[in-house]
Amino acid sequence: MEIELSYLTNILTSPPGNLLYHLVISLSLVLISGLAIPGLNLTNIEDRARHILVGCSTLLLIHIVLFAASLVQGLTPFTLALLESLASTLMIIWLFWIFHEDDPNFFLTGVNIFLTLAFFIISTVILIMTNLSGTEGNFDPDMVIISWQLGAILLIALGLVLTFIKRPPQWVIAVCIMLVLATGHALEIILIDSLALKLGAVRLAQILSLPWTIVIVQRFSKSQSDKVEIRETPKMPSEEQRVDTKPTLIEYLLSVPLQKTQQDKFKAVARALSLGSLADICCLFKLNEETNTFEMVAGYDLIREVFIDQAVLSTDSLPHILKTWQENRILKLSQSFTEGRDFETLTALINYPRLGNMFAYPLPSDEEPLAGGVILLTPYTERTWQNGTTSLFDQIRPTLSRVLFTPSDSEQLQIELSNAEEKIQQLINHKESLQADLVEKEFTIENLESALKQWKARFQIEKLESVNRIEKLQEQIDQFSAQPEDRSDISSKLEQMAAKIRQLNSERDQLKKELAKAEARINTLNIEKGQTGPIRLSMETQVVSLDSILANVRLNIASQLAALSIDLEIVNPDGHQMIKVDPELTQATLFGLLDNAIKASSPGGKVQVNQRLSLETGMLIIQVTDYGEGLTPEEQKSLFSAEPEMNPGIGSIQSIREAIRAIRVLNGKIWLKSKKGEFTTFRVQLPVRIID
Repeated sequence: MEIELSYLTNILTSPPGNLLYHLVISLSLVLISGLAIPGLNLTNIEDRARHILVGCSTLLLIHIVLFAASLVQGLTPFTLALLESLASTLMIIWLFWIFHEDDPNFFLTGVNIFLTLAFFIISTVILIMTNLSGTEGNFDPDMVIISWQLGAILLIALGLVLTFIKRPPQWVIAVCIMLVLATGHALEIILIDSLALKLGAVRLAQILSLPWTIVIVQRFSKSQSDKVEIRETPKMPSEEQRVDTKPTLIEYLLSVPLQKTQQDKFKAVARALSLGSLADICCLFKLNEETNTFEMVAGYDLIREVFIDQAVLSTDSLPHILKTWQENRILKLSQSFTEGRDFETLTALINYPRLGNMFAYPLPSDEEPLAGGVILLTPYTERTWQNGTTSLFDQIRPTLSRVLFTPSDSEQLQIELSNAEEKIQQLINHKESLQADLVEKEFTIENLESALKQWKARFQIEKLESVNRIEKLQEQIDQFSAQPEDRSDISSKLEQMAAKIRQLNSERDQLKKELAKAEARINTLNIEKGQTGPIRLSMETQVVSLDSILANVRLNIASQLAALSIDLEIVNPDGHQMIKVDPELTQATLFGLLDNAIKASSPGGKVQVNQRLSLETGMLIIQVTDYGEGLTPEEQKSLFSAEPEMNPGIGSIQSIREAIRAIRVLNGKIWLKSKKGEFTTFRVQLPVRIID
């Protein structure tokens, strides 16, 4: 079998088989080039025709050089075998280049030129070293040829891998041609001894495979038939024919910056992307990592020409898409994708039983590597997504991310304006609440003043009546004393009169006490009315942490601490515990005590605050200690009197009043412990609800 195969391959390396080999290869390449030349004048296939013409011309030039070398007299068999090995390798490289025509980045062409120069330099170096030594001396001719054939087989293997990946037009024919050429080079290695440095097996493989390259001209006929079809039916385009969308798309794009609200801008972008990418449905998603949610900010159905309602989804609703986006990869799924959480969520979102082919593209922002993304669906047309869509989104990615996730100057101003208006409205509401409380207080004071006047009038009337009755009784006593009656009867009447007098005096004393209490109450209300703001008569409870209460108060007194270089020592073991309490009144209590402690301290001094919870009693216990001048027992008693006196041990009576007023509303209690010249400690106990 080896002898018959060697005989067959040797026919192609000697006349007349040698001439037949060159004619078959040359005519095949000339025919393909001739069919490509007319395509240079057709607009729709001009680039394709030029690509094929350049490739075939290169192969033809290589073959002509090889034929000319075979006619040169005096070349050694090793030199001819090396030149033919070089020619066969270059044919593999450029044949592969012909079939892979769409290379906008010039990468494949650059690689081909580099490999051509590399193999040419290698063969030149081998020939020069052979000629300098005068013989093949340092080179084993068989090993050189075998190494060259192995290199050719390796190139074919790499070409097959790339062909399977890219799958260009007529890729099946390209694979068959490459396999036949690989078989020829493999036989050359096996029959190296029988062929005596003549590449007959390679020539046989080229004769059997290269003429099939002529099928590449089908690319011309397909493009021409498409062109004729459009020319014959200009008024009735087929359903698959793409409509010119440029005027409408430009209108949509121009409308994006004209939108007044951010939501309208999202809708305009979704509509423009849907039309620009010819997607049946386009959905824009925004990722919120704080709430662990996906927000569909806008969606547009190009076929039905309607917008899809907004929706907020948990990240668990789209696990496959989220994982792919977090890895900064694009997700493409065919219409066979009909299971899983992602499918259920998206079908419910678009209210349609099918998704078609899906294209999910991630988008970053200036602050986050993943801010959201775009999902394109084709449930109606089942259009597939090619590399052109990916290239489109790669080009517009920075601009699209800025438009979606970076507010413009006007939008930022609008957000700030909205926040300012909200704060103004809150202040207005607070002002109205204060005014209502003030009116209520004034009304209470008026009622109390009216009641006081009534008590005074009643007291005067009853006092006058008592005086009159006493005078009458005294007259009766005098009369009884003047009458000579039985002393026992007179004594009895005198005792009755004395008891009556004692009762009247007791009633008078009781009225005096009630009058004093009423006057003290009025004085207290007048004092509270003159302070900053009205008394809170009710509580507004919220769930807060002890840390947040102490942090807000510390922020308010930060400037005072810095101005006096006061060292604030905080003990807050239950800081993370959540409680239900009125935060404003609690903060007012703590602020009043701390403000007094700071003002009572010397510059560079220290103030301690201890805040803890009593789980047994459900009480919040606060202790504020300053190391100022302190208070004597008499000064401590005067502090809680109706008119407290000023003394050096107190920093601010006004602050203590405000704290006491808040403690009363909270139904709390306050104690004072102080030692003159050493310290002053206020201890407060407030009822709270501890949240488990």
